[in-house]
Amino acid sequence: MIQRKDIVRALMITSVALLILASTATAVSAEDDNFIVMYVVGSDLETNYNFATNNLIDLANNLDESAGDVIICYGGANKAGWNDGVTITNLSLLADDAEDGVIGVDTATGKTTEFILTRYSGDMSTPELLGTSLAYADDYGEANGLTNANRYIIFWDHGGAWIGFGTNVVTGKTMSLEELAEGMSAAEKYDMIVFNACLMGSIEVANALYPYADYMLASEESTPAIKGLNYTGLGIALSENPSMTPKQLADVLIDTYIPESIGMHVPKVQALVDLNRVPAVISALDTFGDNLDRTLAYNETTAVLGSIISFVQDFGVNGFGGGARAVPYSEDLYDFAGIVRDGTRDAELKASADTLINELERYIIRTESNGGFAAVGGVSIVSPVIYNMLISGTPNHSADELPENYRSGIYLGENNGWNAFLDNYTISVIEKDQAISASIDNESENVTVTSSTGTTKATINYVYDNDGQFVVIGEVPMEESIVSSNSSVWLYEPTGKYAFPEWNGKWLVLANPGDKDGVIISARYFNDGSTGQSMYSVSGNLTRNVNGSENTYQAFLILMVDADTLKPYTIMVNAPDSSAEGIGTNLLGSTDIIPGDVFTPVLTIYDAETDTANETVMSKQSFVFGENPLENFAVVKFADDKVYWYMAAEDMMDMDTYILSDPNMPASASSPAPFFGILVGLAAAGLLLRRK
Repeated sequence: MIQRKDIVRALMITSVALLILASTATAVSAEDDNFIVMYVVGSDLETNYNFATNNLIDLANNLDESAGDVIICYGGANKAGWNDGVTITNLSLLADDAEDGVIGVDTATGKTTEFILTRYSGDMSTPELLGTSLAYADDYGEANGLTNANRYIIFWDHGGAWIGFGTNVVTGKTMSLEELAEGMSAAEKYDMIVFNACLMGSIEVANALYPYADYMLASEESTPAIKGLNYTGLGIALSENPSMTPKQLADVLIDTYIPESIGMHVPKVQALVDLNRVPAVISALDTFGDNLDRTLAYNETTAVLGSIISFVQDFGVNGFGGGARAVPYSEDLYDFAGIVRDGTRDAELKASADTLINELERYIIRTESNGGFAAVGGVSIVSPVIYNMLISGTPNHSADELPENYRSGIYLGENNGWNAFLDNYTISVIEKDQAISASIDNESENVTVTSSTGTTKATINYVYDNDGQFVVIGEVPMEESIVSSNSSVWLYEPTGKYAFPEWNGKWLVLANPGDKDGVIISARYFNDGSTGQSMYSVSGNLTRNVNGSENTYQAFLILMVDADTLKPYTIMVNAPDSSAEGIGTNLLGSTDIIPGDVFTPVLTIYDAETDTANETVMSKQSFVFGENPLENFAVVKFADDKVYWYMAAEDMMDMDTYILSDPNMPASASSPAPFFGILVGLAAAGLLLRRK
């Protein structure tokens, strides 16, 4: 049975007189000056969690004034001192303002702080106010002996790669890349642009900003808002060595960010790139795109590229605001080019991929991650998956019909071959798209999925007959087989055949060590392709006692699980703030589970008569976490005669889904039974997959 899912994706993501010397504060001069400009759009991150304040206080407390000076431009949050245009201050005044622990307001009087240089009205997520602020900073630097200093600009807030940067929650405005570049054009060139923001390590961002700095430091992946860049480490390093070069400072920022613990293992990456190499990369990408576009004339190319795209390292699906079915914003360009090069026998395509890889290696100076990725090269590009969804959502399936901020962000220049490939590949997928179907191959014990675009992901979902309902207890990805091809273009092709995973009937429940009974959960698989880890999401309600008051949140648990044993080695909890702008907010303020937290799972129910798994119910049981939450996830054996399966084949481009159910699954579950006693002896043997 085919189901069309509605796709609703929240995507982010005149001159003014300069009053340089209006304040009584004085700037500091030194022989080895560094001049840092911070453009801090506070958004919900500051409104709800004071994350910007915490970072600014860390910097003020640790950067010695003899190392240089800082101009801080802040605003864009719904709180006093942050909700009126842009406020500009310097390091000395920031330190004075931070003495009461609050930035922007004098806590003694409740009035907006006087420790500022100036304030401009307007929307700081516009190129006009960005340009005004940066021009002010330039004049400040010239007036205070910072002309020869190393120049850095740090952009702080939400980021969305090709979508843009900086969500002003007062106005609801986000800057597109085109607007960001327009604002940057008002300033003198910087030595390095630094993004303390998600997903900004993309070639689209670099292409927009390369005229305005020599280097860029950014992340391809989401950046944890709880602890972004390490401003304590930044302040200490510059204080100890004010004469360090931009590359050396980038090393410090990378080395103090990547290993920083936030209570669990969150995949992180940071890369330093040479912006002066951007034109060469764009030129190589142009030729690479032309050759990819040419191969679309071969019938098999659409399916092969779909398979490649499903394997490429993607980004933007692992944010704390993203769910288990989040769509990637971008994919690793280096990884994509390498897979194409190694998978084609077309000489021109292989050579152009090789040239692009060589240019990327010159462009990318340093890339570091904490091991949470299957592959990471240091530069991303818009994911064809999300581009396809955007184009498919327009009336005539045309890039010209996209919102201007999206088009300008994705557009890489006049007649660029990559953009032509994206458009034509999307059209090819739309035209060749056909309804997915699937059947069991009894001889090979595989499932054969019929799809023309190669963009299918298949999972086996295990179903437990309990309490008169078929409860989906967990899912496992199915691997598609690849075979050698005699094609003149590709060395291999996807077969559409997916193998059943081996399974011993064990799955996860919530239980205390030694308990005979447990609380059943529905664990949804996701993110293996983007993180190289087996990750599961469990939805429910979390009740936490805060200062004697019980608060309940709609939440989900993220489990990082050993693929062989199913035992989780990392657990985090998130309660997304649905009213907040942007991505990455968490009402709990931390992703740690606290002993005593009460979790009530939301269970996914499978309807065997209609072959759907859309219904969810709240579990009749809740679970109280103990001192070590990792010990509360038990891997147990379920009763053989109570477990079935269904296969879900989902097209990652248009989200069509085909359900193929276990032939032995009855039309309805057994009569209601107590929600206890689901565990049986661990010594029971046998696979639970039933096949004809």
